[in-house]
Amino acid sequence: PPREGPPHSVWLTPIPGERRVEYDAETGEQVITTTPADGVMTDHADGLTRGGEALDRFRLVEGDPLSATVESEREETLSRGEWAVRVHTRSRMTADAHEFCVVNHLA
Repeated sequence: PPREGPPHSVWLTPIPGERRVEYDAETGEQVITTTPADGVMTDHADGLTRGGEALDRFRLVEGDPLSATVESEREETLSRGEWAVRVHTRSRMTADAHEFCVVNHLA
């Protein structure tokens, strides 16, 4: 029978996903925060190490659809040997009665 070799990718620091829901009964605001599962992984086939972290936050006040906002934050890293690169971005989207507004910061 064929034999299977070692795995190509190995998680070095896995980050479990999480979801949190908060509700303020006084203000009617609900906040949902999610952090997707990610972490740092090395691919032994090409020696590339990839890392990632993420956060998404959704806000809404009951009875006020224009209060809805979404914020996202991402950081991705790639490295191999002494070479490394990192990208960090934060985004926020809101709306009024006529248009959406998206603001993004990239570093």
